[in-house]
Amino acid sequence: MTQDTRPLGREAAQFVQAAIEAGGPPLSAMSPDQARAAIAAMLALGGERPEMSSADHRLPVEGGTILLRLLTPPDPKAVIVFLHGGGFVTGTADQHDTVGRQIAAATGCMVVIPDYRLAPEHRFPTGLNDCLAAVDWAGSLGLPLVVMGDSAGGNLAAVVAQSRPVAAQVLIYPVLDLGIDTASYHDPANQLLLTREAGAWFWDHYLAPETLRDDPRISPLRAADLAGLPPTVMVLASHDILRDEGLAYAARLTAAGVPCDLHMAEGEIHGFFVLGAVMSAAKPALAFVADRLRTILA
Repeated sequence: MTQDTRPLGREAAQFVQAAIEAGGPPLSAMSPDQARAAIAAMLALGGERPEMSSADHRLPVEGGTILLRLLTPPDPKAVIVFLHGGGFVTGTADQHDTVGRQIAAATGCMVVIPDYRLAPEHRFPTGLNDCLAAVDWAGSLGLPLVVMGDSAGGNLAAVVAQSRPVAAQVLIYPVLDLGIDTASYHDPANQLLLTREAGAWFWDHYLAPETLRDDPRISPLRAADLAGLPPTVMVLASHDILRDEGLAYAARLTAAGVPCDLHMAEGEIHGFFVLGAVMSAAKPALAFVADRLRTILA
């Protein structure tokens, strides 16, 4: 397979080097709790935290309730359900409060962040069903509905958009296929913080061994027909194992007649969008999303 020769950006290279110098095991060798602590430390680097109304709501779901974090800018024009990343294993609504506020401020939309249940304690489809319940709840607010997610949250957002009527979907370096066999998955230049081994680790925690792994609710790229899906905004990173499946999904959407606007963040790594304190590329990527959503929702 061809190796990507594009250079890694300065900030991304510094961030990766700092992580290496900090030591510790690779993500694929961690326990779920260790991975959660490591990701929580990274998410603390979200950057500026715009002031706005914030409220928590408890949503009944099968087997209990989940928290929804509601972030509301003045005069919201739509509601974005933001499904956070973390490999289906890590991350919380509270840890994504900063990026949620940034999204709300940039787009002028209310942002709802579901604290969906995580694997391996709650394997597929529990987290997905929690997200579907959150989207159904948000749909009752009387505003245009957008579903958005980063990484594993991008997987959940893509699945939601295949099963629920939404005005748009926003996919930030999404996980779209469990094959982990694209060129970008194998490229040594992309084996940075999120490696091929880490990708397999997350899948193994999310899915029970007996799960039918060609299920499009797991791999939305494998859906038979993408026609009729909502306008799509996608942000990818050039140095990301997930890059090629994002490009493949964008190509399939376009071939199916679905408008798809794509922003490739050159020199950036997986996760840059939620690391605004150390990754300046996060701002133009968010500005791209906000600009495209304004057009879609006009």
